[in-house]
Amino acid sequence: MSSMKSLAFLWLIFVLCGCLPKAKVSVSRGNVSDPTIDPNIVYSGIDSTSDKTDSTIVLNWPTHADAVSYEIYSVASKRSSLLISVSGQSSNTTTLTGLTPSGSYKFRIRVKNLSGLTDGNVNDLSVTMNAAPDVPTSLSLITPSVTPGYTDTPTIRVSGVKNGDVVKLFSDATCTTQVSSGTATGASVDLTTSTMSVGAYDFYANATNVNSTSSVCSTQKVSYTRQSCPAGSTPYNEVCYVSFSGITSYANKTDSTIELTWPAHADATSYEIYNTLPATPVLVKTVSGQASTSTTLTNLTPSTDYKWRVKVRTSLGLTDRNTNDLSVTMNAAPDVPNGLTLILPTVSSAITVKPKIRVSGVKSGDLIKLFTDSSCTSFVGSATSAGTTVDITTNPLAVGTHSLYSNATNSALNSSDCSSVSVSYQRVSCPTNYIPVPFNESVGTTADFCVMKYEAKCVGTGCTGVANATTNALPESSPTGTTWVKMARDASVIACNNLNTANSVTNKYFMITNAEWMTMARDIEQVDENWSSGTKGVGVLARGHSDNSPNGPQQASSDDNDPYYLTGNSSSDLPNAGWEQKRVHTLSNGEKIWDLSGNYYDNVDFPVTPTLKAYYSGIPITPTSTQV
Repeated sequence: MSSMKSLAFLWLIFVLCGCLPKAKVSVSRGNVSDPTIDPNIVYSGIDSTSDKTDSTIVLNWPTHADAVSYEIYSVASKRSSLLISVSGQSSNTTTLTGLTPSGSYKFRIRVKNLSGLTDGNVNDLSVTMNAAPDVPTSLSLITPSVTPGYTDTPTIRVSGVKNGDVVKLFSDATCTTQVSSGTATGASVDLTTSTMSVGAYDFYANATNVNSTSSVCSTQKVSYTRQSCPAGSTPYNEVCYVSFSGITSYANKTDSTIELTWPAHADATSYEIYNTLPATPVLVKTVSGQASTSTTLTNLTPSTDYKWRVKVRTSLGLTDRNTNDLSVTMNAAPDVPNGLTLILPTVSSAITVKPKIRVSGVKSGDLIKLFTDSSCTSFVGSATSAGTTVDITTNPLAVGTHSLYSNATNSALNSSDCSSVSVSYQRVSCPTNYIPVPFNESVGTTADFCVMKYEAKCVGTGCTGVANATTNALPESSPTGTTWVKMARDASVIACNNLNTANSVTNKYFMITNAEWMTMARDIEQVDENWSSGTKGVGVLARGHSDNSPNGPQQASSDDNDPYYLTGNSSSDLPNAGWEQKRVHTLSNGEKIWDLSGNYYDNVDFPVTPTLKAYYSGIPITPTSTQV
């Protein structure tokens, strides 16, 4: 007991004397004794707020020269908590988010210097958050972007909202008829309406926060009129489309052609064919006519892939949305020709050296070749087709029977198989010492014919005194013998016709016509060998023994390689100084003829009168292929 009294007494003495020992205690922030506070920092703290909503607010403060950051606190009655630290000496504002609607807050801002110390200001600013979100500030059309439109579920962009709010769309100014809603993830949100009937609409919006408190209805609106598509069509992406199944099949595919088929559409005015294999489909062809159901595409590339789509087009310009594509790979080679026919001559046996063959079952643009063997290796002629048939004149064929086959080669140089069909042609020879002459339609001959290789010699009885030979005398093509000269035209006709009786034939021998003579002349002038320069059209043409030296007609040589026989000239002579006395002309088929020009005058079966002059194309002369 005495000890307790002693201690109490000592305590009283310390109190009275002011000598009570100090204890180390905690102090609240703001006390100058707080080691985190620098009493030398003078700072006024927060000065204002702005843009307050139900969950966001902007705080503003003056900058401080020593600041490295600014610390924002929420101050409660007994403690404060750091909300955010804003770096940078020049920073003077920040936005706080995620606050509680209708909540009361007291905000304080302190500056922090390079030493990590803050000021001790207690300039707190109290605010109460709004109960409801701000009203959306604008509405705009997104899909479609213009009005009117065909879309029955337009998309509206609502702006002036904030993250986390539920934004609702209405079709009335009191925001009672809701047509869409969505949660904003930023300052705007896109809302797609429920299905709208045809008609005009005004859309409004409001916002609802986490407390289920809604803003008032927006005064801002956006208008949209939904229009209807024509009957039989439906909208998609602001375009009206009809219903159409598209392509159904293909047929007759070759290396470069294909036939596409589709069903007819009742409203069609045309059908559009696309290749959809490229990233952007390519319009290949438009086929007009409602009833059209097929087309053939040409000029496609061999061995190439295509993807075909057929779309309908109506009188209103509407089309369909079908994606019914049909993939094909074109053949590598053309189809095999399926027919060969003799065109000239039309008979299977004739003297024609270069017959004309019609090849069928081909296509335009292909190179069609003729061969004399079933493996298509012995080439005898070709031509490029301009349609489903092509006429080909062969190279000169030897005397004998030939079976002609064909194949086709396309632009990729791929060839078909050799045709299984063929045409047979027998080239018969001309009589001894006669040569075949290629016809020339431009001067009136339409078939090859045979002509004497040499000027006619008189044989048989009655050849003495040649000009007065009897009708029993016969002309003969021979290099030697008596040249039959000074014959009247009518007598010459009779003499030539006598050869038919002598050879037991009918209408095979006759006097040469003007058209046939001109055929030979035109053929000769196209052959290089007949010109002094060796090039057709350059220099002078050989004109035979025509200088009367030696005098009179001369016999020919059986050797075609001695064309200056008995003229006293040679090929080494200059043109117009002897070279032109060459007596042999070469035809385009390689045949040689003597003295067509020079040596002696020749008759032709063509009487020239004032009204019947030399041949012109209005008077064609058509010998048969058997005429010689």
